[in-house]
Amino acid sequence: MRTHTPTYRRLASGMLGLALAAGLGASVGLAVDLSATPTAAHAASVKGGSITRAEVIERAEYWLDRAGSISYNQSGSYPDPQGDNYRTDCSGYIAMALHMSTQPSTGGFASHPDVIAISRSELKPGDFLITSGHGILFGGWESASTFSYYAFGSTPVDFNPGHSFSDATLDGHATSGYQAYRYTKIIDSPRIADFDGDGKTDQAVLRPSTNTWNIMKSGSGGSATTWGQSGDVLTPGDYDGDGKTDVAIWRPSTGNWSIIRSGNGTNYAVTWGQSGDVATPGDYDGDGKTDVAIWRPSTGNWSIIRSGNGTNYAVNLGVSGDKPVVGDFDGDGKTDQAVFHPANGTWSIRKSSTGTVTNTTWGQSGDVLTPGDYDGDGKTDVAIWRPSTGNWSIIRSGNGTNYVVTWGQSGDVATPGDYDGDGKTDVAIWRPSTGNWSIIRSGNGTNYVVNYGLSTDVPVFGGVSTN
Repeated sequence: MRTHTPTYRRLASGMLGLALAAGLGASVGLAVDLSATPTAAHAASVKGGSITRAEVIERAEYWLDRAGSISYNQSGSYPDPQGDNYRTDCSGYIAMALHMSTQPSTGGFASHPDVIAISRSELKPGDFLITSGHGILFGGWESASTFSYYAFGSTPVDFNPGHSFSDATLDGHATSGYQAYRYTKIIDSPRIADFDGDGKTDQAVLRPSTNTWNIMKSGSGGSATTWGQSGDVLTPGDYDGDGKTDVAIWRPSTGNWSIIRSGNGTNYAVTWGQSGDVATPGDYDGDGKTDVAIWRPSTGNWSIIRSGNGTNYAVNLGVSGDKPVVGDFDGDGKTDQAVFHPANGTWSIRKSSTGTVTNTTWGQSGDVLTPGDYDGDGKTDVAIWRPSTGNWSIIRSGNGTNYVVTWGQSGDVATPGDYDGDGKTDVAIWRPSTGNWSIIRSGNGTNYVVNYGLSTDVPVFGGVSTN
């Protein structure tokens, strides 16, 4: 069995290690509330329901942490965190991690109605690989070519880092025989402004006069939370990996990120960045949790704290005058660094899967950047909204074609998100003069209006506040 440290233990030890980051830490500014270090993802799914990638990995580690008590036995079973029993073999382990309502054999996954085949390059944490008589759970990419996986091929369950598809075997079976699969009920968290974790973007506004976040949850009605003060930057995201967006702000004057965990309602603070920086939160390490991150226009540096292990790193992309953009443009489950150059309308995108930078010319000065997964292929599409005409111009990442949708007018605020929960970004605007959210459902092309907010409110919908 290989040495293993569970995700939440790696996070705690990594946060302590931040104090040693003399180079980046000294230049960015760093202090961490260790008494309130983020905890493990809390179970948010129901058996057979939607589940975040972070929870899939957390469930896999639940058995891994109890490996000494679980023996491989195709006729045996062991409980999951909720007490439901799953078969103690490789396919039972995968079904348990995914919180499936059925427990297919290895040969049964391919024909399961909630499972689809994917390419190896599309693998993300929580996907899985099946070969004749065996299956393994994909843990995540460690680099452009190496990855980790969880396996229950014998006693005990184990975690296997540092592998690649050039290996002759994976867990004792020929690498060439493995096919990659994805559970269709898995959620690519963090989602945009999904405060109740139902897979749908919620309408939400901040009322500056009272610093109140008013949230209309699509699955459970309204709520109000007072958090922040005038001058704060809104930085909502799924920082605790429970599949729900957390209320969070970044205070440029102090560099403090103040975050309320949706999992248990506690809060914590991380100091990262300084006045003049731009907050650019995203899931840069692909663990299903939002990472604290900033972009510094004066240097072009993106400075990021990995939620997976608490270490930090910097990537240089962009110059003063650019607008930072966050999104998963290559579909590897990790947020990519990108910038828009208003002077020439060029998007420069650094893809995390390869480390290379690609350039796409789309838009012009004065356009609003509206990246999102409009075609539902798991990759962020380059997109803009032009207030003067109301035109949304979108390049489909799936096939490179583009299309235009006219929606909204000057004075509106673009608020794209997955409001119907079909895995595709919907074109949407919020009109301050009326408080109306006007949304086109990507699922069937119909539109609807929700009235929420006052003219003095600020809509909350994720993204980077640079437009």
